[in-house]
Amino acid sequence: MTPAEANGSAMDLEAHLSSFLALRAGLARGDGAVVAVSGGVDSIALLAGLAAPARRAGVSLHVAYLDHGWRVSEAAMIVAEVAGRLGLPVTTGRLPPGFAASEGLARQARRRYLKRVADLVGARRIFLAHHADDQAETVLMRLAQGTGPGGMSGMNTEAEGFVRPLLDIRKDVLRAFVEERGLPFEEDPTNRDRSHLRNFLRHDVLAHVERRLPGSSRAIVREAGYLKSDEAHFRGMVETVLSRSRRLASGVDLSLTAGELADEALLSRVALAILRDLGRRPTTGQVRALVKALKSGQGGAGRRLGVFPSASGVYVGDDTPLLDLPAVTVAAGSVLVLDGLAPGLAEGSGFLPGKGPWIVRSWRAGDAMSGHRTKVKEILGKARVPRPFRSRVPLVEGPDGRIAAVAGVLWGAVGSTPVALDPDRGRLIVGVRRPMLK
Repeated sequence: MTPAEANGSAMDLEAHLSSFLALRAGLARGDGAVVAVSGGVDSIALLAGLAAPARRAGVSLHVAYLDHGWRVSEAAMIVAEVAGRLGLPVTTGRLPPGFAASEGLARQARRRYLKRVADLVGARRIFLAHHADDQAETVLMRLAQGTGPGGMSGMNTEAEGFVRPLLDIRKDVLRAFVEERGLPFEEDPTNRDRSHLRNFLRHDVLAHVERRLPGSSRAIVREAGYLKSDEAHFRGMVETVLSRSRRLASGVDLSLTAGELADEALLSRVALAILRDLGRRPTTGQVRALVKALKSGQGGAGRRLGVFPSASGVYVGDDTPLLDLPAVTVAAGSVLVLDGLAPGLAEGSGFLPGKGPWIVRSWRAGDAMSGHRTKVKEILGKARVPRPFRSRVPLVEGPDGRIAAVAGVLWGAVGSTPVALDPDRGRLIVGVRRPMLK
């Protein structure tokens, strides 16, 4: 709990921000930071509260204001006046026409603008004025819309250079701080527009709950903090798992330990991360299906997504088989370079028996390896080539109709014509040794 939250005193806001600058902002003496100020009471409090601690810490502040063009406003003058009182420079921008129609587009444009200002002035951090009430609304909104544990933990204090030092501070503390100092600010009338979900939750849900259960908003923020700690722990574990993964074609080759497979909470988060990495919009049902398939080592995960045994462990990706390789006849003394092979095949080389000609193609039902009883289908299975990729494993068929090589998996009898597979390029070379291509 911060000093400002502990006793609700506006006088403690500067102490809180001074501590944040020293311990959590990631700024050193001589660094610069941008403060995003809209002219509302929250951002005016942030700016005024940061000014003195930043001077003492040797951090230079630069004020950034963006006019959204939504309404006639005196916010620009207010920001300029407060910044002038504090002796701080201001950069002002304006959104182009059209962004006013979309809150989402405006938010993205606002972040781009703030990053651009930070780049121009050489700032390492951008301060935002989101506070405890905003955090409570965010948690409730995400919960109502459907979210995972990460979403329920609310906004992050620091992410991608943006910092939110007020997430523990209630809005009434910020308002008292500004009013005690006689600073101007502007109330945004759009904050009362209940057609926006956040405003509806603020005025028609949280306000009523707070009256019935005083302190409920703080309790929501506190629970979000607990979840944030849990998510930071799991995020490190997920990153460890994904660091052992490899992106292949339209999927991910994944290695999981027995302990990781037994940890369903971790698997759920791994599944969610994989689905997002693959460009999917995960549903609860698909996450559950993928967790089940990961635990069994194979199976469907919905929406044409499957889990298949692979050399590393399992492959998660599109369950539609890739198209067959073109069948190519290679005469003795000629050279073939074939691209578009299955990813993840092992590097290898051998020699083709006989004088040819040979046919390079995909496997067919009933194919058998020369000198082996095992069918090619079983060889591919034992090598843990994911099923969608098996059509892209090149087989070399000899003049006798038998398979002389399963390139990248198993090489046949010694002969005179060299054949090599270059997995880095996904390329098979017949008639030329691999070093000769470099």
